[in-house]
Amino acid sequence: MRRQYEVAQKQQEVDELTKEQGFYKARGIAFGVIVLLTVTLAGVQLYHSRRRKRINQLLRNQQKQLEQLNETKDKFFSIISHDLRSPIATFQNFTEVFDVLVDNKEYDNLKQVSVQMKQSSAGIMDLVDNLFSWGLNQKGEIPFQPKMINLHETVQTLMSVLGDMAAVKGITLNKQIDETIELVADQQMLQAIIRNLINNALKFTFKGGTVTLKAKQANAAVVIIVSDTGIGIHPDKIKSLFELDASKSTFGTQNEKGVGLGLRLVYEFVERHNGIIRVKSVVGEGTDMIVEIPS
Repeated sequence: MRRQYEVAQKQQEVDELTKEQGFYKARGIAFGVIVLLTVTLAGVQLYHSRRRKRINQLLRNQQKQLEQLNETKDKFFSIISHDLRSPIATFQNFTEVFDVLVDNKEYDNLKQVSVQMKQSSAGIMDLVDNLFSWGLNQKGEIPFQPKMINLHETVQTLMSVLGDMAAVKGITLNKQIDETIELVADQQMLQAIIRNLINNALKFTFKGGTVTLKAKQANAAVVIIVSDTGIGIHPDKIKSLFELDASKSTFGTQNEKGVGLGLRLVYEFVERHNGIIRVKSVVGEGTDMIVEIPS
């Protein structure tokens, strides 16, 4: 009976130990489940937090793009209202003056009016070309097709047209380009760059002045320089020279009006070629526009 009692006692102790072990095991499992749930919930929350951040960033980017598009639209219509309307109105006035001179048989004055009409129409066409090119460039629709081209041949036609514009204003237009200079560039964009730089130089040069187009090979780049003997640019204005702003209309030496659309287009086209543009100017002496394009 004593042995039976001892065995019973031992069995009771074993049962209690087994029960206690089961309790600790169940508590460990419960703790593990709680930890797993906590980690899972933390992971889910982290995922949603990062997802919200990505969505918020995407929304901010889209909002910024919409603001830029809206700003572009505002600038576009501002340019049309400020720059396009004025020369068209001027051109219309010239036609009325032309009719009056014909009716009064004042034929000697017709030549002068004809020259002014030619200058006004050239300005309108230049602005329309720039508006069209700039609008397409903002939408990314202007094809960029770089190829090896001869710089001298590329500017030949341009110089003929621009020479007429210079002659109307009484300005000498010179060209100093080696016929062997070649570079990899989009021909249409390069012509637009040079045309706008020369137009800008003519705009701010007085009658009797000189505008010169020069080019040289410098290491792995071609340097194109448009120099003028015009009114020059104040140092404070150089930093914002290539920004588009209809509120900063600048008048040329014959009251030509503009907001810098041509220079903005030049800046964007030079960037497309991985090039750089620099400005050197002295007020009252003239300006050098320097474009470097990798050859």
